[in-house]
Amino acid sequence: MTEQTAEPLIVVGVDGSNPSREAVRWAVEQARLTGSRVHAVMAWEWNRNPFALGTGGAEGHAEEEAALTVVVREGEAAG
Repeated sequence: MTEQTAEPLIVVGVDGSNPSREAVRWAVEQARLTGSRVHAVMAWEWNRNPFALGTGGAEGHAEEEAALTVVVREGEAAG
């Protein structure tokens, strides 16, 4: 039987705040030093009101904010 080792993974939460951006910066640098991957995550509370109109774009906004935070921090880490 062959033993499989998990690829190192660093999980970091993002919310668009300066502290979370610093956390992503640290995670990217740590991943570079250790040969790990970075997985950025964002969570939000889903509106469960049955009379609410739509989702307010929460999911799309979260994806955009997470992507922007990671792109900005990766660029800073690379440069």
